[in-house]
Amino acid sequence: MNGGALFTPGCRDPASRARTGLLSLPHGTAATPVFMPVGTNGTVKALTRDDLAEIGFEIILSNTYHLYLRPGMEVLAGAGGLHRFMRWDRNILTDSGGFQVFSLAPFRKIRDEGVNSAPISTAPVIHSARKASWSFRRSSTATFRCSLTCAPAGG
Repeated sequence: MNGGALFTPGCRDPASRARTGLLSLPHGTAATPVFMPVGTNGTVKALTRDDLAEIGFEIILSNTYHLYLRPGMEVLAGAGGLHRFMRWDRNILTDSGGFQVFSLAPFRKIRDEGVNSAPISTAPVIHSARKASWSFRRSSTATFRCSLTCAPAGG
């Protein structure tokens, strides 16, 4: 598969256009639609890796913003990437960090080159430019990553 993803359509509901399928990824196949437990700081709270595997989860969602704050890019790189840090041999999806752009609205400034936002913790202000966000997520070795987008202000 050359490191890419392959989606194979399954059943379709002509009334609603809903469909199932199989998403073949480098770390295994996931049936869709799929529920992904969230590993905010590189860990799913209250469940062990063995619990997650026994339940049958094929993908964990990990939050880019929180990974950036803790454990941080240097720690992830030192561990050999997010898979090794988490000791998870199945798929990992990292989000874009875009939710925090909106949820931290009182603490952010949006500019053409990126977003400056004050984090929830006591860490310094973070510049989340699209290139920096992508670079961080790429270095995390996640199976697949969502692009950072920013919806325009509207009424």
